[in-house]
Amino acid sequence: MPAHRFVRRLVVAAALGGAVTVALALSASLPATLDALGRFRWSLGPVVVGATLVNYALRFLKWDFYLRRLAVPLPRRQSLLVFLAGFTMSITPGKVGELLKAFLVRDLVGTELSRTASVVMAERLTDIAGLVILSALGATALPHGGVLLGTMAVLLALAVAALRTPRLADARRTRRRGVVRE
Repeated sequence: MPAHRFVRRLVVAAALGGAVTVALALSASLPATLDALGRFRWSLGPVVVGATLVNYALRFLKWDFYLRRLAVPLPRRQSLLVFLAGFTMSITPGKVGELLKAFLVRDLVGTELSRTASVVMAERLTDIAGLVILSALGATALPHGGVLLGTMAVLLALAVAALRTPRLADARRTRRRGVVRE
């Protein structure tokens, strides 16, 4: 599919999503919605939008970095479009719908699904690690928050170490080969 058609469809999907959001906000309770909008500090709007755009840019850089590490021959512009298309599936449980990106990359450059699906999984794992870190930092406001932060840091370090253990990786590969042969 040509890039301009892809972008047009992406814009239409975003507009429809916005319309659904407005419809839900209005149908839930118009007075409560208007009250919440009235209390919102609109001067923070540009900061919120800016922080969101920075977040998306960093997440795209992570996506693109993983693709480059796996030598997926996807041009950056197409990589950005595929990354943005993944947002259309982000409301699926566990964001599993973002595996759509693996199908799109396969259709664009012929890369096996398993290679780019692993990129999507790596994104989810790093997202989880980030949420754990942010949650633990927030927990420092609690009476025993420092202990919680330390515990979470140790658990996260152990998880990363376990995932990087060569014997564990070899065991997974051996098991996978055995399943394929049977």
